Amino acid sequence: MDLEGLNDITTKAELIAWLEENLTTPLRPAMSAADVSIILQKMLAFSNDNVDNLQIYTTITGDYTLALGDKAISTNIESANTITIPLFADQGFAPGTEILLRQFGVGQTTVVPGAGVTLLSPENFNSLRVQYSSAKLLNVSTDIWWLTGDIAAI
Repeated sequence: MDLEGLNDITTKAELIAWLEENLTTPLRPAMSAADVSIILQKMLAFSNDNVDNLQIYTTITGDYTLALGDKAISTNIESANTITIPLFADQGFAPGTEILLRQFGVGQTTVVPGAGVTLLSPENFNSLRVQYSSAKLLNVSTDIWWLTGDIAAI
């Protein structure tokens, strides 16, 4: 696919015009992953709608402490690993914040509350069950989180 002119786009209207010109031809050859990435980056740069709701996974490769702005975490680790929930005073997660968790690697992912943080879950389970399990953290109140999904005891 010819991306000529895409890097020169500076407004939403220019991007729409470029997309109409370059993506509506029925005989257009398939796009590469790199082409799609560049187009999506441009679209996000001009988007004002629902950017906060995008679920872009951050892949981690070791123990991790959640940070403000995290929406979805994917662990791709061969050994056991920990995701720590920090205090509100350290990160300021608003009540209602949801963070998706996905265990892509074989190392079991365990969610632990930092000092002063409460983690609620069925039967006090706090680990993703097996490889390819997923779960969701929900901040129900200041320093109180709820873990649901495909979870198990350690």
